[in-house]
Amino acid sequence: MAALFLIALLSFTVTIYYSFAGMRRFMSAALSYGDRQGRLLTRDSRAALLRQINSDLKNTAADQARIIGLVLENISGVISGMTSDVTAGRLSRGKGNPDAFHTGTKAPERPERLGLCHFAPGVPPSARTRESLTRLSVFVPSLFELNSSTMFIESSAIIFPDGVQIFHPWRKLKPDFDARKQPWYQEAIKAKGKIHWSKSADETVLICSQAVFSGSRLLAVIAAEIQVEPISSQVTIIRSGYLSFLTSSDGRVISGEKEFRQLSASTKELQQKIREQKSGVFQLNGENGPLLAASSPIPECGWNLVVCQPEKLAMKSIQDMEKMLADEQQTAQTAFEHRIYTSIPVYTGILISILILILVLGYFLAKQLTRPISTLMKNAHIIGSGHLNNKISLHTGDELEQLANTINQMADDLTRYIQNLNQAAGERQRVESELRTAAAIQSAMLPKPISGRQDIDICAVMRPAREVGGDLYDFVFIDPTHLFFAIGDVSGKGIPASLFMATAKTLMHGFARNALSPSEILQQTNNYLEEENKNCMFITVFCGLLDCVTGEMVCCNAGHNPPVYLKPDGSSSLLRLPSGFPLGPFHQESPAFYTEEHYQLKPGETLVLYTDGITEALNPQNEIFGSKRLEQALSTVPPDKNPLSKIMDSLLNILHEYTGNAKQSDDLTVLMIQYKGVQAK
Repeated sequence: MAALFLIALLSFTVTIYYSFAGMRRFMSAALSYGDRQGRLLTRDSRAALLRQINSDLKNTAADQARIIGLVLENISGVISGMTSDVTAGRLSRGKGNPDAFHTGTKAPERPERLGLCHFAPGVPPSARTRESLTRLSVFVPSLFELNSSTMFIESSAIIFPDGVQIFHPWRKLKPDFDARKQPWYQEAIKAKGKIHWSKSADETVLICSQAVFSGSRLLAVIAAEIQVEPISSQVTIIRSGYLSFLTSSDGRVISGEKEFRQLSASTKELQQKIREQKSGVFQLNGENGPLLAASSPIPECGWNLVVCQPEKLAMKSIQDMEKMLADEQQTAQTAFEHRIYTSIPVYTGILISILILILVLGYFLAKQLTRPISTLMKNAHIIGSGHLNNKISLHTGDELEQLANTINQMADDLTRYIQNLNQAAGERQRVESELRTAAAIQSAMLPKPISGRQDIDICAVMRPAREVGGDLYDFVFIDPTHLFFAIGDVSGKGIPASLFMATAKTLMHGFARNALSPSEILQQTNNYLEEENKNCMFITVFCGLLDCVTGEMVCCNAGHNPPVYLKPDGSSSLLRLPSGFPLGPFHQESPAFYTEEHYQLKPGETLVLYTDGITEALNPQNEIFGSKRLEQALSTVPPDKNPLSKIMDSLLNILHEYTGNAKQSDDLTVLMIQYKGVQAK
């Protein structure tokens, strides 16, 4: 019996030993296999994410390159418009004002208001008479309008083949300067009437030129000078982990060099990559890790638009997943070891009490322990092969069941994570690109501030409730003494409202330049909008025409808030005039539908136009700001002692203090026009 007991004890001890050893082998194999499958999953996920990032970078570079291309196309369109006027004879050498030219060698006080008529060597004295200057001065207003058509044009010129050269604004030139010898002039002639783009030696200035022909006879060459910096500022930004910047044709950074150097990247390596491939995705080396970059050419000027992102930032989600898998691996190993070592005392106690029963139970217990591990291995293999929908069903009530549930949860999380990652990355880039483009276009449509006039001062601000808004304001001199101004509010917000706003603004701007009255402008604009207004949108508008010499003002209202009449001492009142009907819903047969009102502004008096984003602004208690508070806010800074900019800042600060932390619920626009009663010299 003792021998049998010893044999049984030895056999059981050996069995227990090999059972636990087998479980450890199973544990190691399962963990090793799960680790391999996890690595395969992360490798595939890394490859898929890298493909998505490359596609996003390439598409983003192409989109932003197109934005720059559209800016250059707009400039070339303005040049072509003036070329058409010259060809059609609308800008013939007729009567003009020779005082539009500054003939002295000393710079004038306001060079931006004067032109320069320069004669190249060889031009006969007969072409330099005052009578000749009178004929040539007719081109100065057209060049002024060309410069004012877009904020990117620095200066413009028209060069005649006989050596007569007209520039605006005035600049100082050497007596022997001859634009006909410049490369851009000769290349424009070779282009045979097509738009031609030229660059300065350091590529900081672009010149857009076009030759004008009558048949085969050269009439003139029209050119515009564009600084690179304002154009490059459209894309030289860091947003959502991306850096966008411009490079020259040889890869030299034109804009965004400071931000690019912050990434610790080499400009020499960038130049080499640009030379090797003009577009596509490539990698740059940085001190803090590799950079993923993509470039897209801008055909109009030979530049490249480059977008880059640190690879560490782009691949952060994969690194997080690898860390999660490593943590789960460690947790599983700890659970396995805990399960094995806590079972040894139990088996030893049972062996001492009932040896025979322990031997039998040990056999079944070993089987019971190995079955969940085999199940885990089998299902881990299936999940590791890519079948993330497979579920491990274990009901052991211990750590093995918890491990199975953890693996199931990990597979579900991986499935959702991969799906959400691919969908969110593409959608986010598309929406951000569209909103950036829309916001930039809307901002570019706003009129430029008026400077250099002593008879009037204008200050305006527009803050959309979203990325783009439906408010508008506009002001333009239809002639040297008459100012057309308008403010409007489109029903709704966002991109649909901004598109409707852009259409209405363009229509009113064009009708105003055709010297129509305010009521005619509103009636014509209403009828154009009504023709394609399938969504029944509408816009409230207040517009007027101000004589800057006499102060006489003609106003017309189409359902908009009444403006505030602000006196020099700060006292104010609302202009009471018929409210009118908004533009867009219904066709109107006669301008008389919109009533015109006449007012007389005295020197120092100010007209404050606004949208309901001011009067209907809410504080945290949901109380509106109201027109009374608006009048009180304006009276705190009297116009006779303060400029319009300070009045505007005071109004916005008071409004901000009133609304507090309440979210802006509507677009906010204010336009202030102050009549000074002094005619511009």
